[in-house]
Amino acid sequence: MRQRKNKAGFAFIQTILVLVTLLALVSLSVDYGRVQLAKTELRSAADSAARAAASSISNPSAARTLAVQYAAANKADGSAIVIDPSLDVEFGKWDGHSFTPMGTSNPSLLNAVHVTCSRTAARGNALPLFFASLIGRNTCDVRASSIVANTSTGYGLVGLDYIKMSGGASDSYWSNGASSSADKGSIASNGNITLSGGATIHGDAHPGVGMTISGGMVIGSTSPLTAPLSYTVKTAGIFATTNDNAIVPRSALNTSGAFSLSGGTLMLPGGTYYFASFSTSGSAKVYFTGPTTIYCYGTFSMSGGTGTYENLPGNLTIIMVPGPTGAAPGKVTLSGGSALYASVYAPLSPVTVSGGGAIYGSVLGKSIDMSGGSSVHYDLTLGGNDKMQLVQ
Repeated sequence: MRQRKNKAGFAFIQTILVLVTLLALVSLSVDYGRVQLAKTELRSAADSAARAAASSISNPSAARTLAVQYAAANKADGSAIVIDPSLDVEFGKWDGHSFTPMGTSNPSLLNAVHVTCSRTAARGNALPLFFASLIGRNTCDVRASSIVANTSTGYGLVGLDYIKMSGGASDSYWSNGASSSADKGSIASNGNITLSGGATIHGDAHPGVGMTISGGMVIGSTSPLTAPLSYTVKTAGIFATTNDNAIVPRSALNTSGAFSLSGGTLMLPGGTYYFASFSTSGSAKVYFTGPTTIYCYGTFSMSGGTGTYENLPGNLTIIMVPGPTGAAPGKVTLSGGSALYASVYAPLSPVTVSGGGAIYGSVLGKSIDMSGGSSVHYDLTLGGNDKMQLVQ
């Protein structure tokens, strides 16, 4: 009888242990699944809120408001998600690898937003657990975060063979006034990048595959490209014969199609021009009264001034093209202290920039040599528009 009672006692204990184990397994499967679902919902809300905030990053106050609104439009475990605009929304810098929190006193330096959505005991909204509460675990803290960065899709300065910059800087802006974004003046080359004389790149500086960058200061990434840059060699097409050259005074354009101005101011209507060469010097200034494209197959030298319609870089495009015989175009020389608002596209032409003048727009050349403190201010409206990218 005593043995039977002992066996019954052991069986009872074993049954209790099995039930506790089964209860733990049920808790693990049901409550764990609930926690993971809530975490997924919080992550979705964080993604949405971060994207909304990044769209207005130049105005941190408005960005915080958007983050709160977009988070609240989502639910986790059936309840609307509430975030603290001061604690849960961070602004900072994404360098391509990591996020660095920064203050909001200078929004032009910001390019990323970090949003955290949470259900925690500290905030009084931890996720309740059902089965686990039977073994003493009543709630679980759940968090999810997201980082969205505004990344530029283009470069302000490209030298296919190399880039050499002495002094000066490269930064960025929106010519349409859409927002402040000074740190996307990125540069790139298939060769080496050499910076000297205090040259500063407010953006990334990418040398070619297996190539190097030296000197200067780069605010962003300096990692080499993973694939060579490749740009189409453009031609003048029908504009070699159908263009607006006829309205240029013969004093400035000879019968061979060479444009030259050494003094005075020349006003020209906007249009499309095709020149054998282009040269301004001394006090000469050419002002275009409308959107203009210049095709040139000889040398292009601008040491005087050039006025662009409404000072918008998109209103003056300079394209170096092969000549009638197929020969490569000549070199491009930009000098003097005047500002040039233009997009320069010259993948076959060496480009030299000197004299301390500022270029507002973009420059693409076979090679780039910059000296004398000359700077490039990349106009993001030219095709390097920001794109919001979920980076973490």
